[in-house]
Amino acid sequence: MTHNVHEMKIKYCNCRSLVKTMILMQVFPSSAKRPKSGCHFALLDFLHLFKMNAQVSNHASADIMNQHLLILNNHNETKKLSKIALNFCYQLYRKTKYHVKEMLVQENKG
Repeated sequence: MTHNVHEMKIKYCNCRSLVKTMILMQVFPSSAKRPKSGCHFALLDFLHLFKMNAQVSNHASADIMNQHLLILNNHNETKKLSKIALNFCYQLYRKTKYHVKEMLVQENKG
């Protein structure tokens, strides 16, 4: 597992949109139309556990993760996790997870 913010280009074909490709890669896109960033599902699940157990805001979590990355990289400057992107992805991810869970419950009832 890597503990860094990565910048990467995602190649995708015309048979599937960039958003669908990102979701299949377990990266939650920052936008439904033209995402320029995203957060891995594991990071968002970790953030949720962190928030629920430590009562820490998304912005404070981003600060803590950025400080942690700095330590892991021997205090060499690294690309920082965006507070705004993290907050946006987290909110949409939680809503999407809830919606999918409710759909599955309804499907099992019928």
